Amino acid sequence: LLSAAAAFARSTGAEEAQEALKGCEASRMRLGALEHLPITGFISSLCEASVSPLELPPSMALAVEAADEALLQWLTFLKAFAGAGAALDLAGAQRGVAGQMAQTASLWPSLPRYGKMHVAAVWPDVRGAQTERSEEEGETDNGNDKDKAEELETVALAASLEAAQCSGSSQDTAASGSSLGWEASERRRDALFRWLAAQEGPWVLQVLSEAIQHWPTKRVLSFVLDVLPEIADSLEVPTPKHRPPQAPPKGKSKPSKDSQSTTKLEKSLHLLLAVLTAAARRSSPSASSSSAAAA
Repeated sequence: LLSAAAAFARSTGAEEAQEALKGCEASRMRLGALEHLPITGFISSLCEASVSPLELPPSMALAVEAADEALLQWLTFLKAFAGAGAALDLAGAQRGVAGQMAQTASLWPSLPRYGKMHVAAVWPDVRGAQTERSEEEGETDNGNDKDKAEELETVALAASLEAAQCSGSSQDTAASGSSLGWEASERRRDALFRWLAAQEGPWVLQVLSEAIQHWPTKRVLSFVLDVLPEIADSLEVPTPKHRPPQAPPKGKSKPSKDSQSTTKLEKSLHLLLAVLTAAARRSSPSASSSSAAAA
């Protein structure tokens, strides 16, 4: 099934997908089996397994990374297949996949925290559908701040996933031969970057704090190394005692491209260290005793 999915996912449209599978009846039959695959349970299980390494023993770190990568691959493939399966004369499988995707979407609010973010990052419509359902049921919206924080974190994760694919950060998966081989959309990546760059306030500190606690390490690194440097110039973030490295003042000699990239990366690492330092101070015994004394 994975080999058939690879041929399909490398294509960029229904016609190319059909051409990729032409004369490959075995692959077509394997894709047809998607009609009977328990997709909802499969995705839910991967969401359960894709937890932060901080919540598990170190020996489970590799298993977490593998589950997270598998979740990304399957979510991306299923989204593409649901939109083009009919063009491959696999209408039954397409209906089955679409139905189970809808069932997965209905269970979305009950998924584990990171799994919920991951599904919404790859299937953006699931979040909008849930919002519409809540409004139809007359639920009052008293959690605007929470919703905005979740939206920021979801978009940050989506940008990290897209950036990792576009920059080739998932080399370990490609080397193992397990990658589905899809090509990430640079336009979507750039749109996500622009959306994040336009956000006001020190949102990045909150997103970094949540990411460190809940995201797999690979996704945190992608956010810090691939996403933050691209939006660093738009961030105005107060950090303890020191400001992030700034570009040289106007009038000075124009910095080289390499030095500009280094400055942006330094700013990203500065923000990461600021969040880690704040978390360490909050969890230190001295901080706890000071809080108790103040109380």
